[in-house]
Amino acid sequence: MGLRGLNITEIPMFRASQNTLVNIPATAAALTAGLAAGGQAGATALASDMHVVGTANVNDGVRLPAALPGEIVFVANQTAVSINVFPATGEQVDAGGANTAKALAAGKNAIYVCAVAGLWRSVIGA
Repeated sequence: MGLRGLNITEIPMFRASQNTLVNIPATAAALTAGLAAGGQAGATALASDMHVVGTANVNDGVRLPAALPGEIVFVANQTAVSINVFPATGEQVDAGGANTAKALAAGKNAIYVCAVAGLWRSVIGA
């Protein structure tokens, strides 16, 4: 169910990197986080703007796409364990340094926003 009882299937969003208005799906299929032993390379690549992680073991991970200014990625961790959110190779999330994961606790949601190429900033829900 969407806002005020409406069934919303798409959300309009301005994509600055492409200077266009696009519609992103309002729902996302559940995905499985990649194996912890695989690190950044073994993390499940995130291929769209909205993601729901429904299956993971402790410290399994997902990998954000390349950080391009104007990009926004939503990740919901609906598992019972913390997962790692990795940047693309050579990039970083917040002040973690290149290729370093940022933990996303069980039951938390995060929005990753890129204003500067190669750097994701996270906003993690309470």
